[in-house]
Amino acid sequence: MFSKILMALFGITSLFFGYQIYSGNLDYIPYGIVSVIGVTVSYILAPQLDYLWYKKNPPKLDGPIIGLIQSKVPFYSTLGREDKNLFIHRVALFNFGKSYEGVKLESIPEDIKAIIAISAVQISFFQEDFMWEDYEKIFIYPHPFPSPQYPKEWHTTEHFKEDGAILFSAKELIHGFLEPQKYFPISTYEMARIYMERAQINDFSFIESYTVEQFCQWIGFEIKNLKAWIGLKLIDKRAIALVLYFHYPMQLKSQDETLYTSIEKQLKKKLPTKDKA
Repeated sequence: MFSKILMALFGITSLFFGYQIYSGNLDYIPYGIVSVIGVTVSYILAPQLDYLWYKKNPPKLDGPIIGLIQSKVPFYSTLGREDKNLFIHRVALFNFGKSYEGVKLESIPEDIKAIIAISAVQISFFQEDFMWEDYEKIFIYPHPFPSPQYPKEWHTTEHFKEDGAILFSAKELIHGFLEPQKYFPISTYEMARIYMERAQINDFSFIESYTVEQFCQWIGFEIKNLKAWIGLKLIDKRAIALVLYFHYPMQLKSQDETLYTSIEKQLKKKLPTKDKA
C-alpha cells in the first residue's frame, strides 16, 4: 500500500540522518526531524493516504469478482460503458477503510467482501458518497446469531448505527446474492436500510401504501419464510421494495411500473455528501 511505501522511505531517511547526526553532523538535524514526522504522519494517516492513492490508481478486481458482477447484478447490465467502469472502480474501493472481523471464522473469503461492496455500491451509485465512512466495522458470522440489540432472536443481518457496525451471517448472505430466486438477498436488504437511514432527504413514504405480503407474492416468497430467513420479527418494508428494484426488476416492473419508477427517481436524487469517486 502507498502508506507503507511512504513509511519505508521516511524510515530509511530517518536512519540515514540519525546516523549522520550521531556522527556529529548536526546540520542534518532538521532533515532528521522531517523524516521522523514523515514516518509518524504516514502511520497515523495510513487509511486516508491509501484511499487517496487508490482513488487515482484504483486496484483491479479479480476476474471472478468481475464475472460475479456481470452475471449476478441486474442493475450493472443497465449501465453504459463509463458507468460500468465507475461501478467496478467503486466496488474495488469500497472495502478500503473497512475492518472485517470473522466471528468463529478464521478468515473472510474475498467473495463475501465483494458481495457486501457490490450491495452498497449499487444502492448508492447515483450519489457521490459511496464509501459510508460512518460504517467501518463489518462482522461476519458462519450462521444466524443473537446480538445485544436482539438477544433473543437468532437473525442473519443487522446494523448498529452507534458503533458503525454491520453484521451478516455468511451462509445466508452468499445464498441470497447468488440465488435470489430461491433465497432472499440479505446484503442488499441491510444496505438499503442503511442507505435510507443515511439519506434523510430521500422520500420513500410512497412505499407505505404497499404491504410486505404484496412484495413477497410478487417474487414468489412466503412471508413466513422471509421472516425466518431474516430472523427478526420486524421487517423493513421500504428496504424490501429496494431489494425488488435491484434483484427482481422485471417482476417489479410487471406488477407496478409506477413503483419501480418512483424508487428509481428517489435513488437518483443527489444528496449533500463529502466522498467522491
